[in-house]
Amino acid sequence: MKSIGFALSAALAGCSIAFFVLFPHESLAAVTTGTCPRLSATPYVIAGTTMGGSHYVLMVANEDCAQVSSWVKKIVAQHISGPPDETQSIGGGPSGYTCEASPDGQGHPYQGKCEKNGDKNTGFSWIMGG
Repeated sequence: MKSIGFALSAALAGCSIAFFVLFPHESLAAVTTGTCPRLSATPYVIAGTTMGGSHYVLMVANEDCAQVSSWVKKIVAQHISGPPDETQSIGGGPSGYTCEASPDGQGHPYQGKCEKNGDKNTGFSWIMGG
């Protein structure tokens, strides 16, 4: 009896794994919380220096890293006014998100965050470096 139960359990587990391998749920497979791969985008210059770079670190909460990378590339390419390193609300983020960022020495938003409808559990942030 135990061997039949074990065989049935093993068969069920195998079928379940095969189902998820053959039919992955795309929208859930890409959503993550944590750090995404380093992003290369619009160069930044640290205010008051000649130092800078073009790599950004992305952190996400219940977001798709590929989608967030696309959004951040667009956000950091824009120019925002205001003093360097002062956090301010910005436009240009994805629809339904509220974003804020700090400009670098050239006016690019080189660090910031966006939250979906103000929900701190769904959003993303970026910072220069990496």
